[in-house]
Amino acid sequence: NEKGHGPAWANSLFEDFCEFGLGMTIADEKMRARVLGFVKEAIEDATVAADVKALYKEWIENFNDGDKTRELSDKILEAIEHSDNPADIKVRELGQYLVKRSQWIIGGDGASYDIGFGGLDHVIASGKNVNILVLDTEVYSNTGGQASKATPIGAIAKFAAAGKRVRKKDLGLIASTYGAGSRSLRLLAPVALQSSARGRGQEPLHPRQQGAQLGQLRELPQGRGALRICIEAVSRRGCRTVRCR
Repeated sequence: NEKGHGPAWANSLFEDFCEFGLGMTIADEKMRARVLGFVKEAIEDATVAADVKALYKEWIENFNDGDKTRELSDKILEAIEHSDNPADIKVRELGQYLVKRSQWIIGGDGASYDIGFGGLDHVIASGKNVNILVLDTEVYSNTGGQASKATPIGAIAKFAAAGKRVRKKDLGLIASTYGAGSRSLRLLAPVALQSSARGRGQEPLHPRQQGAQLGQLRELPQGRGALRICIEAVSRRGCRTVRCR
């Protein structure tokens, strides 16, 4: 945006995309812990202004709230911008870590189902608060469309001319074995992107997924490309579907 705030992208290999993203999360946690220590020191410092201390205390109370820390970060940095207090200077130098960031880890199905699956499994099992997006084309798109573990049973693809003989690997079911207590499983659901080239009045395509844990679903607006978005998830209370409009 106009302040230079937005997504920061870093790329890695197929084999370690999840570990790479987890490393970014752990690094950010360490830096935020350091800032938290400086803020606590500033609160105990008698020379720090009372209004600044109030902002520091409010920031600690909302430490894991992304929107609130974004708001408080601007207020804190403005309040200490010209401060020569050593405690304020420490906080100002690491001011970029005042905001609670949202970590997204993105990989294709070749990385997520196959060559990088060990890392994906490790990150989910870690319980870290990260978002993982698997872009599933159901074949090895990067190398020409060969059948993969993401290819559904019976589908025809390269190296499966007569139809794939084994079922698709179920990432949702595997992830759900770590239990509802894992922070990584707040929302686990397949999303199908369907081109607007399909005729109006036709039923949207639904991905089939078992073992998914239903979290909070939000209605997503249609973009300029008019992609239709369909979300289907299965929870303990049964199947719930959000249909395309």
